Amino acid sequence: MRAEMDLTDSELVAQSIAGNDDAFGQLMLRHRSSAYRWAIRLCGNSHVAEDIVQEAICRVYANLGQLHDAERFVPWFRRIVRNEALMGLRSRASRTEQLTDTAFDEMDSSVELNNITLRDDNGEEMVHQLGGNLTLHEKKVVHAFVLRQLLPSEIADEYGMSTDNVYQTMSRSRLKMKEERTEHEIREYIREHRDHRVSERMMVSMSGKSSRAVWRSCYNSFVCSLYSAMPASNRVQYSMVDLMGLTSQAFRITIETGSVDASGPYMYYWEPVFREALANVGLSCEIFGDGGKAPSPYMLSKGINQIRNAISEGRSSVVWGLSPAEFGIVYGYDDREELLYADGGSGKRPIRYERLGRGESEGLFVLSAGPGIDVINRHAAVIRSLRMAVRHARTEKTFLGYATGLQAYDHWAEAWRSDSINPEGSIYCAKLLTNARNYASQYLFSLSERYAAFASIREQAIEVASLYGELSTRIADLHEPESQGQEIKLLDEARRLDTECVLLLESMIGKLETVKAGETLWNKRPNQTR
Repeated sequence: MRAEMDLTDSELVAQSIAGNDDAFGQLMLRHRSSAYRWAIRLCGNSHVAEDIVQEAICRVYANLGQLHDAERFVPWFRRIVRNEALMGLRSRASRTEQLTDTAFDEMDSSVELNNITLRDDNGEEMVHQLGGNLTLHEKKVVHAFVLRQLLPSEIADEYGMSTDNVYQTMSRSRLKMKEERTEHEIREYIREHRDHRVSERMMVSMSGKSSRAVWRSCYNSFVCSLYSAMPASNRVQYSMVDLMGLTSQAFRITIETGSVDASGPYMYYWEPVFREALANVGLSCEIFGDGGKAPSPYMLSKGINQIRNAISEGRSSVVWGLSPAEFGIVYGYDDREELLYADGGSGKRPIRYERLGRGESEGLFVLSAGPGIDVINRHAAVIRSLRMAVRHARTEKTFLGYATGLQAYDHWAEAWRSDSINPEGSIYCAKLLTNARNYASQYLFSLSERYAAFASIREQAIEVASLYGELSTRIADLHEPESQGQEIKLLDEARRLDTECVLLLESMIGKLETVKAGETLWNKRPNQTR
């Protein structure tokens, strides 16, 4: 049998398709240097070019069987490298213009790099810079493959591994190095685009005692974060009951419709809900990001600059994902150490700049609250909060695969009926909903005091408060041992109670609209107990 190095490309392709990994390794070794030259002509960066080649090799490995004419392997391989470069360049947010195939042709013809090979210092530098997170074993394999250019079969023989294990190790190592390269690029981008009009290090003074009490009493991490981030002059005006009610968070319910997993409670369109909620407590806000995906270097730089600017003005920011699937606050930063100082309810901790929005709950969302209306009409704010509650219950739309408002109870019950329920997710949703409806009950009781001079409003507020208290109890019982087998019945009862509450809220709104603001008791200092 002829040695693999003596085989033509067509023969190596045929053997690779048949499952001969050594033949595939020889094919890649033969054309890898050319692929690197193609890539670097397109992107102009040795690290990015290496990443493009690795991605292209993975695509070749997965799709070689689709090559119908083995004689066309080289142009086919070049097109894959070209496409990988195109996708990579288009996704780099730091670019301000779209690159087309025509632009690539111009770059390809204008750059001459005839002397570049994989065995120059670029590979050594790449392994040194990006291999910090690799284990000793992974470094050995990467060193052998990138610098010594050994075939996977040769690496397997040298280190007593199977060829499959070599490929797995290289794939795992490549992902680690890619993540390290991404974080390195993010750090460099943030440094270059930092807003130098603010100080290098600042913190907003936080009251640890009051903050801890808030997080212990309320399970809605957005409202807890908002309370902690509010200017002190606003914070003293509101209890947590006021804040849960006026923002209408006490009336919300959103669940994932398949199994009721833990992703449900915060799966709704944040920006319009939060802007309306903050207006009810006399605040405006700057918002950046939507929490949907890990941020690009550009997005992360913009988010961090917003945080820094807010802190320089004495304002903390509400940020998504400081704890898994929860909100928290960022109250300080240090440019020299490239750290943010955050609190997600479980304690204060530092976060590296490049890790913001890239944790377990990937996605960047920054809300920086600021002054809004100087003198807010609390009576009008109450009416708006109840309207928000009714709109949420009846007509609010949310993401595909999630249900919000009254229909959420139907999907929750159906998950139990079809035995598709996620027990941990259901327990989490029940915990948050029980707490929220308990706050709804307290909010309505407080309104009965504020509108004590209006008998019909007072009586209706007390009635709704009692129903929300009963609803809270039903949901709290959902996962009690004695309720086993009664889950659907409890959820049906909860839906009935919530529906009745919504009807009463609609009636209350009509009555409140006939009251003049000066006739209420909003000039009385609110109850500050939490």
